[in-house]
Amino acid sequence: MLHTKRRICPVNDLARALTPMFYVAPQLTVSDINKAAADGFKSILCARPDGEQGDQVPGKEIEQAAFCLGLDFTAIPVQAGHLPDANAVACMRTALKRMPGPVLGYCRSGTRAAQLWAMAQVGTLPDSEILEAGRKAGINLSAAIAAATGPNTNA
Repeated sequence: MLHTKRRICPVNDLARALTPMFYVAPQLTVSDINKAAADGFKSILCARPDGEQGDQVPGKEIEQAAFCLGLDFTAIPVQAGHLPDANAVACMRTALKRMPGPVLGYCRSGTRAAQLWAMAQVGTLPDSEILEAGRKAGINLSAAIAAATGPNTNA
């Protein structure tokens, strides 16, 4: 559970904390957005392109639900099976500076949202802390760290 001045609970059993201010979750529904607002989340980050699955809630519906509840919403879609590219990472760095926290990021499983977060943290947090955050959330972020640091730097 996320602990700040006010106790915040994960939206659902599948939401996982990378930090007290950034959680990841699988695909959200409008109902999940209502729960997220009630739980104290201030921003929603979508890392999933629309149309990956037929039953997927479109990003615009999630965005509208978030805005109706006073939550910030940012979409940085990352194609399934691919790490975020340099543009997506730059957008994530900007989004993390702009969005009020706590932030709930989502995609199909939560992994792409976690990879975006991890790659945006390279150079800000030690790689070991980023990897440990992923490990605690059950997400292996080593490939994201390696991609963000490049072949000529130490991870």
